[in-house]
Formats: sequence, C-alpha cells, structure tokens
Amino acid sequence: MEKEFLRKQMRVCTYQLKPDTKSSYYFSGGESFLPNRVGITPDGFTQVRKKGRNLQPIAGQFVSAFKKSEESVLKQYPPYTIRTQIWKIEDYPQFIGYGTCGITNENGETQDIGDLMIFHTNNNWETITIFYFTGMAKPEFRDEAIRYAASII
Repeated sequence: MEKEFLRKQMRVCTYQLKPDTKSSYYFSGGESFLPNRVGITPDGFTQVRKKGRNLQPIAGQFVSAFKKSEESVLKQYPPYTIRTQIWKIEDYPQFIGYGTCGITNENGETQDIGDLMIFHTNNNWETITIFYFTGMAKPEFRDEAIRYAASII
C-alpha cells in the first residue's frame, strides 16, 4: 500500500493524563476529531465477553462521549459515545495496542465503523498519541497501517 495513501487516511491526536487521575485524559494536540475528554485504561472500564477477537491479549479500553458543544463526524446519534477495546500488537511492542472505533448508532448501541485506532505512549501512559486510520480496521489493511505508524514514531 502506498505511503501517501496511508498518510491521507491517518489523523493524529495526543491526550495528556489529568493530574491525580488514573484514566482521565484531555486533548493536548493534533487534530481535534475525538472528544476533548477521554478515558483510557489498561484495566478496562467494562467487562467484555471473551469470544471472537476478545480472545486476543487485551491492553485496555478507550471510552468517551461527545459533549453537546463538540463537533465531529463521529458524533452522529445520542448518547454520542465512542469506544474501543484495545488489543496488544505482539509484533509491535512500542505500541500500547490497537482498536476498532465504535460509535453510537441510531438505536443507541455501539457499532463498529471500520476505523482503526493505534495507541502509543513514550512515558508510561502520561501522554497518549492516537493514530486514527479511516476505513483501515480490516486485517488486510490494519497490518499496513500499523507498519506505517511504526515508521513515523
């Protein structure tokens, strides 16, 4: 896959851990398309069934919701949640892991939209960079996107 195509599919944003918290992060730089405040934890916020892709080693969870005042193409239906399970990437230990973006659908349920989210930190989860690739969550595209993200960190 061409690097130029991957570069155009990628959006990058950074979040900083809120002082005196374990999992509350605030937007600190990059493109502003995810909620301003997000929860990212290695422990998980909610229990998930251990079946299908959740049989892979889990690295954490990403959970958030857009506020009324926030604008994004990902904010479509109330309650405007966005979430993903974060799975480890065995071949790329420099990353926390990856997830596939799920947003609230018209029935108020979280639905996977096929976008890839790759999570990275250099400083023990104080600052987290999210590489977001539109439409790249399928395994045949995911590996290329992960390789590309690894080449630029």
